[in-house]
This record gives sequence, structure tokens and C-alpha cells, in this order.
Amino acid sequence: MYKIEKASRSELPALIELGLKTERELNSFIDEKYWKKFYTKERMQFFNSTGYIAKSGGEIYGFISLSDSGTIYGLFVHPEHTNRGVGRALIEEALKHTDELECKIYMKNRAALRFATAMRFMIVDAQLDTDTEQIQYIVKYSKHTNDFDDVKIRR
Repeated sequence: MYKIEKASRSELPALIELGLKTERELNSFIDEKYWKKFYTKERMQFFNSTGYIAKSGGEIYGFISLSDSGTIYGLFVHPEHTNRGVGRALIEEALKHTDELECKIYMKNRAALRFATAMRFMIVDAQLDTDTEQIQYIVKYSKHTNDFDDVKIRR
């Protein structure tokens, strides 16, 4: 069984490796060069935010990185530990520290969209990521389920 704890700077290399591996697998429709550029040290500011990891015996099962306002910069679960409650546990940990969560999910990343929907996130908008030329959904979760004044409904 794993436990959730606050991430430490010493774990950054392992978190970067897990994030890159997961992104490559789930977002294989994006050119590999993009991910290599994205994960350079200069672009790692989101890992300097608040992070929580799920781990057992030194093995990292997954992690979540988020801002103080609830923006999720990354939620990654090791492929060997998907569909075992790790992602849910990380979201639940984040919700101990904020009432709302928000993140972007590529439209073609069906696994992440299924997970977000199962966790009661709502799609509130969509935008073009100009770096990848891919559509991203902006999804939000609120403990107060009717607090989505900024939802854009399109017909």
C-alpha cells in the first residue's frame, strides 16, 4: 500500500522522469520534440509548486503538482499503478488544501478525460495550445458544485 506525502526537492529527478514517461504515453499524438523541450530545467517551474506524491518503500506511484489557487500543473500516475485509486487519492489530497481545482487536458487524451469526468470535473472551456496545435479542455472541480459562473456553453 502507498501513502501520500508532500514531495521534496530531492525527488524532482524521479518526478520529471515519471512525468515525461506518462506524457509520452498518454499524449503520443504530440511530437516527441515538444516533450523534451517542455521538460528542460527552464520549463520546470510547475514542479516548484506544491506537490504531493503517492509512494511505498521508495517507489513513486504518482504525483500531483498544483498552485495555491488550485491550478493543477500535472497529475501523473506510473503506468503500472493506473486504475488502482492512486490518481483519486492524489486529487483527494489536493482537495484538503483548496475548494476548487482546475487543469487543462488535451482533447485527444481520452484516458485523462474519463478520469476527470469520473472525479466530477466539468469541462468549462476549450482552447488551442499554440505550442502543440492541439485543442485543450479546461476542466474544473468545485466542492460547491454549482459555483461555475464562468462556464462557457456553446451551441
